[in-house]
Amino acid sequence: MIHNSQNWRWLSIFTAVFLLAGMVFYAYSKVSEIRSLAYRIDGNHVTSDGSKVLDISDSAFTITWQDGQPRTFIVQSKPPFNVGDVVTFKVDVGSQPGILEEYHVWESQSIWYIKLLISVVPLVVVVMLFFRDFRVSWRERAFLRKT
Repeated sequence: MIHNSQNWRWLSIFTAVFLLAGMVFYAYSKVSEIRSLAYRIDGNHVTSDGSKVLDISDSAFTITWQDGQPRTFIVQSKPPFNVGDVVTFKVDVGSQPGILEEYHVWESQSIWYIKLLISVVPLVVVVMLFFRDFRVSWRERAFLRKT
């Protein structure tokens, strides 16, 4: 005989798996649209996602565009990023010079990997401390205190 709490446990497990599968399917169905937004020109707006800045002046900046080709944008004010940065931006080119409406500077990958490594160490310690006092019971589908 299955207890009521086990029914809820199974329902929770299936709900979590269903939601995760739904999110994966949604992301898979949108992947072509997301990849097509990397370099986009819509009327008066030019957007780029993850372009490397090659050169900067007081009124322009040059980035790597599609297929690694350089492209220069003339803007009203000095761009707030540096040479070598990887940026995401939106430029209104309806009037010349253009207006840098939005931008985001991505941090370097090496810093990201260092943060990831620093974050994983406490997680491993917490899991080790948890399993020092608890064990997995596959029959009951729960964690039980070690005796």
